[in-house]
Amino acid sequence: MTRKILYLVLLLLAQMIISPFAYAHSVKLLRSDPPDGAHLDSSPTVIRAWFNEELDASSTMRVLDSTGGQVDNGDGGLDLTDPDHASMKVTVPVLIDGVYTVSWRAVLVDGDVTTGVFHFTVGTPPATTSLTQSMQAEDETAVSLPVLLAIGGSILILIAGLWQWQSSRNQK
Repeated sequence: MTRKILYLVLLLLAQMIISPFAYAHSVKLLRSDPPDGAHLDSSPTVIRAWFNEELDASSTMRVLDSTGGQVDNGDGGLDLTDPDHASMKVTVPVLIDGVYTVSWRAVLVDGDVTTGVFHFTVGTPPATTSLTQSMQAEDETAVSLPVLLAIGGSILILIAGLWQWQSSRNQK
């Protein structure tokens, strides 16, 4: 019985060591148009963002003004014209002078989710506090399904080991 318990403990430790490396990854924003921090003389019509991995169709992108109000046309998401499915776009009406935050939520095809923001300015913005500071405090990653499955599997293995250990103690 002791050998079985040792085997289960070693299996649990191996899973806990390997799981973060096997499942932990997040999409990275490679570039955007307009670039993060850009100062534009006039309003863009389309905002684009390119990523390092293939995105799922449930990915979203929104443009927010300095008060947090959504100012895009509501069509932000996966750019279906990109054959790699690694970019998003959103169209905007003519934007007034101000600071804008592009908030994106990238969902990978394996279910991993990452969120982030980038900013740009149109014209000369009024001297007000922007949404930038509050958005930067927001968590930029979410727990993915594979990580949750690894944690759940580890817990099940631990429970099975404890059950086996208790069974062997009761038989003595």
